[in-house]
Amino acid sequence: MRQQYEVKQCSGHNFSATEDKPKKTVEYFISAEEMVWNYSPKRQWELEKHGTGKNSPSNIFVEQGKNMIGSRYKKVVYREYTDETFHFKKSRSPSQKHLEILGPIIKAEVGEQIIVTFKNKATRPYSLTAQGIRSTTATPSCCVSLTGYVLQLTWDIPPSAGPGDSDPDCITYAYYSTVDFIKDMYSGLLGPLVVCRPGTLTSDRKIVNVDKEFALLFMVYDENQSWYLDENIRTYLGVDPDNVTDDADFMESNMMHGINGKVYGNLQGLVMTEGQRVNWYLLGMGNEVDMHTVHFHTDRVHRADVFDLFPGTFQTIEMVAQSPGTWLLHCHVSDHIHAGMETVYTIQGIFHLTQCMYYLVVHIIISSVSLFLTELSSQGKITKY
Repeated sequence: MRQQYEVKQCSGHNFSATEDKPKKTVEYFISAEEMVWNYSPKRQWELEKHGTGKNSPSNIFVEQGKNMIGSRYKKVVYREYTDETFHFKKSRSPSQKHLEILGPIIKAEVGEQIIVTFKNKATRPYSLTAQGIRSTTATPSCCVSLTGYVLQLTWDIPPSAGPGDSDPDCITYAYYSTVDFIKDMYSGLLGPLVVCRPGTLTSDRKIVNVDKEFALLFMVYDENQSWYLDENIRTYLGVDPDNVTDDADFMESNMMHGINGKVYGNLQGLVMTEGQRVNWYLLGMGNEVDMHTVHFHTDRVHRADVFDLFPGTFQTIEMVAQSPGTWLLHCHVSDHIHAGMETVYTIQGIFHLTQCMYYLVVHIIISSVSLFLTELSSQGKITKY
């Protein structure tokens, strides 16, 4: 279900001549690399919710058995490096832990130029294409990177790609591979792209007046359409893929209902403090089953606590964290709840932090006094009666 359209140059008008030079050039170094991905490394949260019996709805997705691969699959992901040598991978900070299967957040301001050096460390051809912004490369097909190849991609950020008058200061897009868009996506290649108004980003690419940022992809990973299905069958079922019974249960067991590629509460790192301003970058991809109602549980709601996502839709949600506690965050479609599309986020209370600081100070004072008295005693300056 697709068709191409052509935009012809208007005679007598040169659009490129009216464009300004980029006010700034920002570089990213990103690779595509293969790894073993575990959708559900821990089952405690899931088993407490659904019970440990044979009828647990989670078993078909995360339990390895006859004709069921389990929770581990070979996949391919985008990862960021420090420079063009691709020798040192950037470690993810605690604030980036939640990204999980997603690639790094690429941030840009209107008027900037983004240069992405892309290296394919995987065993088959992949690419890196941005949605919503203009590439100076003519067509996506010329940006295919074979195994071991390095490409340099240049993206200009025009005003038409940025926030409108009624939008938040930063709006959400995505980047992904388009060699075979469907198979590449289900194999794992996808990341968030955030485009902001001029003057919104600081020198270290943080957003002014925003304390925390979280990017969440709600998508059912259909491992039946992954490039690595046959390899996963050989590795985890130990049989020839041609001998696998391709029935409805097998197909269902490979439908992983994840948030950033994690199911049943395994997505961690969604932590903020009461009063902080938080940006949530919501991404929806997939097929007809990927109609998600993203629900933020809390005891205080301002305007809305549910947001609809469909394949190819992206949304920036602005929140002020107000209710301390640990809250459920999930897709409200009942079938997706049973299949594990849920996690929690935590708002730490200011009182809790103040209390912790109080006990720390008291502990330091007591330790210091105790050390001082011990030294006086050893010097014979304390008289005992």
